[in-house]
Amino acid sequence: MFLTGSLGMKNHCENKIENLDPAIKKSLLLTPEVIKHYSDKLLEILKIHDFKGNIILALNGKIVFEQCFGYADISQKKMNDTKTSFQLASVSKQFTAMGIAILKEKGKLKYDDLVKKYIPEFPYDNITIRNLLSHTSGLTNYVWQIENNWKESRMPDNEDLIKLYTKHTLPLNFRPGARFKYCNTGYAFLASVIERVSGKSYATFLKENIFDVLCMDNTYVFQKDVFDTLPDLALSYVKRRGKLTHYENDNSDGIVGDKGIYSSVEDLLKWDAALYGDILLPQKSINELFRKNVTNKGDSILYGMGWRLPKTSYPQMVYHNGWWHGNKATIRRYISDKNTLIVLNNTNQKIAPVINEIQHFLYPDIQTETSDSIE
Repeated sequence: MFLTGSLGMKNHCENKIENLDPAIKKSLLLTPEVIKHYSDKLLEILKIHDFKGNIILALNGKIVFEQCFGYADISQKKMNDTKTSFQLASVSKQFTAMGIAILKEKGKLKYDDLVKKYIPEFPYDNITIRNLLSHTSGLTNYVWQIENNWKESRMPDNEDLIKLYTKHTLPLNFRPGARFKYCNTGYAFLASVIERVSGKSYATFLKENIFDVLCMDNTYVFQKDVFDTLPDLALSYVKRRGKLTHYENDNSDGIVGDKGIYSSVEDLLKWDAALYGDILLPQKSINELFRKNVTNKGDSILYGMGWRLPKTSYPQMVYHNGWWHGNKATIRRYISDKNTLIVLNNTNQKIAPVINEIQHFLYPDIQTETSDSIE
């Protein structure tokens, strides 16, 4: 399917998104000839790499290319479509960061508060919320804890993870704030902070404060009890002995905050549009999420709060990749031009070459990513 035009919203959401910023509604002189030029180039790239999954390219808030390839469910021969929800993996972190920012805006917490203020049993005395947001906490990878110390037959949740770290406290990799080291554990604990402060589950809080507000109808947080009943779900696949095989959920899937959000390309474009206005937060507070963090020594970190930052100054850009159990994802927001690229895949495909080639087509000066181990 190939679409052009602004992303359709409904009811109150349509008015909210449409009125965000007059610039979003402007055209980039996207004549049929220009649109065809973009379409032909992207189709060429996707064909070369035999891409499977969903993709959207929007220029100045206007969809100029949208395609769906491959299966959401191979056994049922169910194809991906624009409503298909994919596991976002680490792209989920930006929603966790937004949840924390919403609580901060309401005066419920501060970024430099100690985590122990909200999770008293948290076994580390000197880690702040900002450390968790910026990957400067020094925490160890929680997957090791689950694989080695979780003994029950049921899938653990975030409260169980707190108990594991309390009972089996591991030494930190470094003093909090000393340096940057990407760590999923911090965002799992941030989800727990959201739950403790709000008094609601992480899933409910995000639904009420983000997903419902933006009419992201195909976006939700993983919950084991309802997972198998969800419509329009892209199952996870990996190749084994040359054949795509369904990747069943394991104990680590019960932990959310660092991953665990499912969404569609069109819902993510609604999210992208909302970040240019004040539907969720004042723009000043949103921009804070895109600001470089620093170590205790003052060294800059190319990571904001749930968003990675590029080395180049143009275009002004924030992005995040994700990779989990056969699912790969990216959202790239070229803020200078209000351009957006969203790529979702559920077959463990190497999507870095696809992303790099499309990005190079749009912005030749941006440094490409050499590894497909994207998070």
